[in-house]
Amino acid sequence: MVKSIKMRTNYIIKGKLQLKYIAATLIIIILASTITGVTIYQTGWPLMEEKLEKVYPQYRLTPIMKTIRGKLISNLVLMTPLLIILSIFLSHKIAGPIYRLETDIGELSKGNLRKRVRLRKGDELKTIANQINNLASTIDRTIGESKFTAKEISIGVSDIKENTSPDDKLKIPIDKIQKNISELNEILSKFKTTS
Repeated sequence: MVKSIKMRTNYIIKGKLQLKYIAATLIIIILASTITGVTIYQTGWPLMEEKLEKVYPQYRLTPIMKTIRGKLISNLVLMTPLLIILSIFLSHKIAGPIYRLETDIGELSKGNLRKRVRLRKGDELKTIANQINNLASTIDRTIGESKFTAKEISIGVSDIKENTSPDDKLKIPIDKIQKNISELNEILSKFKTTS
């Protein structure tokens, strides 16, 4: 049976983490854009102004400079919402898997060793998810084998007990072994395994 993977409907999963990511992305992009714009404006414009002064009088250059400055600022302001939306989508590729890892590790720690981490196509942290799945599989297999072994020991001890007389000296150690096996079975029963 093929399991379908649900489509994303909520892109804000880990608000604090995503807010930090969005803020860092915006700061870097705005800072880089500002430095680039100022550098171009400060170095290129005086050279152009020098050449254009011969063609245009100063009173005609000032409005052109104000228009260019306004366009640079308005473009930066208009790009900010787009950058925020893009940052949300990109941060979700990290925050979503972190949320999934936390949830699934919580299930594993409660004893559900059948649980596996499943990430969506394009999500980050797949290597960590695979390592957690390998660890869960190993523990699942080990606990499953331990359950089987405990059951086999229990059957063997019961057979030995049936073949001993009530006054036999082995009765007390056998009872102790059965008690220990019962305790072991109780501990192992807390784990949900595939086998």
